[in-house]
Amino acid sequence: MDTTKLNIRVSQETKAELDLLSISQDIPLSKIVRLAISEYMDRLQHKDKNTVEVVPAQQPSLVQSLSFTEFVNWVHDKRYNPDIWDSEELYIQFIELILEMHTDPLFNDDILIEFNKILRELKLVVSEHENEELCDGEFSFVSNTINGFDYEKFRLFMYSIRFDEENNKILFIK
Repeated sequence: MDTTKLNIRVSQETKAELDLLSISQDIPLSKIVRLAISEYMDRLQHKDKNTVEVVPAQQPSLVQSLSFTEFVNWVHDKRYNPDIWDSEELYIQFIELILEMHTDPLFNDDILIEFNKILRELKLVVSEHENEELCDGEFSFVSNTINGFDYEKFRLFMYSIRFDEENNKILFIK
């Protein structure tokens, strides 16, 4: 496929978020931008306003899973107790869950950037444990105010998946 060069301008904040995403996903920045443009174009070309995607009731969404509930509780707990003391199995479970979030359209780019901050640290802790290095200390995503986890974005995301614009409950967890 022939390619051509495209110059674009983005805010410094967007550039920083793209850089962070590129590093955390180990994907070149140019590929992230190409994929985003391609996905956007696909959505525009295949958008049919009269079509509604039906999700079978027997398949609960990721946010309705026990794993997600456990992850949400863990993230909130780390805000007040950032110590690294949980089991490696739990960290691996959370790594897999965050990677799964990337395939779920419910998770927007803003919240995925936040979850990638956690993903990066979890991967580091697991790799240190595999290399039998000492893994005591604290998660820095909690206390790092510049590049740390944005709990306000997290709170708004959690609200947005439960309620619509008119404040009607749209997500029911059994």
